[in-house]
Amino acid sequence: MLDTIYIVRHGFRMNWHGNITLGMLGRPRDPVLTAHGLDQAAELATHFLSLPPESRPQLILSSPYYRTVQTSLPTSKALALPIHLEPGLAEWFPPVEASTSDPEGTGGIHPYPPTRDLLEPYFPPDALAPTHAWPPVLYAHPEGEDVPELHARAAQVLRRIERQCELLFPEVRRVLLVSHAATIIAMGRALVCKGPGAPWEQQEGGNAVGYHVGAGTCSLSQYDRRPPSSSASRMRIGDLDPSTAFTHTLNASCDHLASGSEREWNFGHLPHNVTERGMGLDWDDDQAPPKADLDQQQAHWTEQERIMAQHGASSPSSAADKTRL
Repeated sequence: MLDTIYIVRHGFRMNWHGNITLGMLGRPRDPVLTAHGLDQAAELATHFLSLPPESRPQLILSSPYYRTVQTSLPTSKALALPIHLEPGLAEWFPPVEASTSDPEGTGGIHPYPPTRDLLEPYFPPDALAPTHAWPPVLYAHPEGEDVPELHARAAQVLRRIERQCELLFPEVRRVLLVSHAATIIAMGRALVCKGPGAPWEQQEGGNAVGYHVGAGTCSLSQYDRRPPSSSASRMRIGDLDPSTAFTHTLNASCDHLASGSEREWNFGHLPHNVTERGMGLDWDDDQAPPKADLDQQQAHWTEQERIMAQHGASSPSSAADKTRL
């Protein structure tokens, strides 16, 4: 089981200095980091290298978007760890708004994150672990997610990450997850048992915010598993309750960053029923996973869910039904 989970948001990205959303890969909605964002990623690596060896991450999992892989790279080099790509950590896209030309349809889909094959030429040799070393555990649905569905996806990907670590890296107790603002907030709430209902708690301004998880660029959050009581066994992620939830040891710490906290974000910035344009009804995503791969993952995780259920872990929320296994 995992004892410490470090969660980092990507660094400062290029389209915040303009409307440049096409990056190195020519993919929509995948901007690169600015020079400042690259500096933030280097500062993060320096911080992790300053930790005693017994506190450093033993495994790096990154959303496959270019900016998150860029953020992961300096730490990967500093700790001599490859970057494993996990699409379940990908950016949050709200539900696709209906197309005026197809009111009953979805207006297309959101883009999938890039594959390892597309990313590999842009990064140093061996920086990206081969896919067989970490098969993807989850894909967000390309038609988008509402906020409860995002929270369900976050809880489910954490649960599956822990299980896959048990299967492939049983010695690993500390992982680093590099992701995006909304996703890291949802994952943090899952680990401390404050979601997915929490986003709809209201504050005086009327904005839905819920349990606060910071999300500044290249900020670092740390979640530590509580030691079991004499009468309780160690609980899997997915079977946590408030008495066994992870301790939120660091909440978006920016102590390692010379410029401090930047570009904070929370769900209160959006209406609860937010939608977003898709890529169009005729758009074909060449980075979409093959159906055979999705079917294989479905079968694998159906079996793993059965095994985990036998050991007391709860079933995933029904809100996670929109995820692609």
